[in-house]
Amino acid sequence: MQVYFFFNEVKLHFNTPIMNAGGEWALRRHKKFIQKYREIGRKIAFYRHLRGLTQEELAEKIEVSVSHISKIEAPQANTSFSLDMLILIAEGLEVDVAAFFNPIEISSPYIKNKVE
Repeated sequence: MQVYFFFNEVKLHFNTPIMNAGGEWALRRHKKFIQKYREIGRKIAFYRHLRGLTQEELAEKIEVSVSHISKIEAPQANTSFSLDMLILIAEGLEVDVAAFFNPIEISSPYIKNKVE
């Protein structure tokens, strides 16, 4: 199990729940964050499809492995990713990074170039 603490947040790898001396605090935080990562992953997939890109094409464009993109987009993902990765994906998809944190709208202001 690997646990990293950044600015009072817990980043967990390999879906390993942890407990602190006071109870299940870290497990609850883990579940909350995993749900947020899944929501962002769904939005990444949405914008990727909107751009007409495959996972392979996006991975090549931003120079990461296809499996990394696949893990991020997976509906039951139990992984986290860095802000750096999120910014890289946003640039590859030509959307503002804020798009991943806001509701998707048909005429989204986060899309930098119109999709034809």
